[in-house]
Amino acid sequence: MKVKIVNFTPKGEYTRSEVPIDSWVDRIKKKLDEHGCTNVMVMHENITLDDGQKVRYYRLVYTHSGSSFVTEFPILYIVNKRTGKKRLAMNVIGRIIHDRIVASLVQADMNVVDFEQAMLPYLAVRDEGTGDVKEMQEFVTDNREILIHGPVRMAMLPPGKPGEPSKPGETTIHTGPLPDYLRFELNERRATK
Repeated sequence: MKVKIVNFTPKGEYTRSEVPIDSWVDRIKKKLDEHGCTNVMVMHENITLDDGQKVRYYRLVYTHSGSSFVTEFPILYIVNKRTGKKRLAMNVIGRIIHDRIVASLVQADMNVVDFEQAMLPYLAVRDEGTGDVKEMQEFVTDNREILIHGPVRMAMLPPGKPGEPSKPGETTIHTGPLPDYLRFELNERRATK
C-alpha cells in the first residue's frame, strides 16, 4: 500500500484544529449518510513510518448509486518555519478532508453537479498496472504524462477485469490496449471555416 506523506509549512490559521481525526471522520461519515451513501466503512491501519513514528493511516470507503468511492487521509506533518521541526498533524488533515468533501457536497445539494461529479476525485478505480484501488485524483496524478501526451486509451470498464468475475461496486480503469469488446473507431472531423 502506497501512503502519501505531506510536509506542510503553514501560511495561516487553517492548520489549527483541536478536533481529533476520529471526530472528523465521524462527521464525514454522517454527511455521506445524509447524501444517500451506503456501505460507508472506515478502514485504518497502524503503520510505522521511515522515521520510526507510529501513526494510524485512515481510508474511507463508500458507495453511491452503484459507484464506489475511496477517500485517503494523507499523513500530514506541519513544519515549523523557524526551526524546521516537524509535528504530526492528523487532526488537521481530518479537517481539510472534511471541509473539502462538504464543499463538494454543497455543489450536489445545489444541483450544480450530481453526486458522482461532485465526488469524482474520490471515485474508486483499479490501476491495472499495479492492481491497487485508489482515488481517481491519485490515478490521474500517477498517469499524468500518459494523459497529457497520449495517445490516451482509457475506458471505464464494468467491475472486475475482462474475463474475471465482477466485484460489486468496483470500477476499473483500463489504460492498455482495449479489449476487443470495447474497440471502436473514432472518425476524425475537422472544422471548416
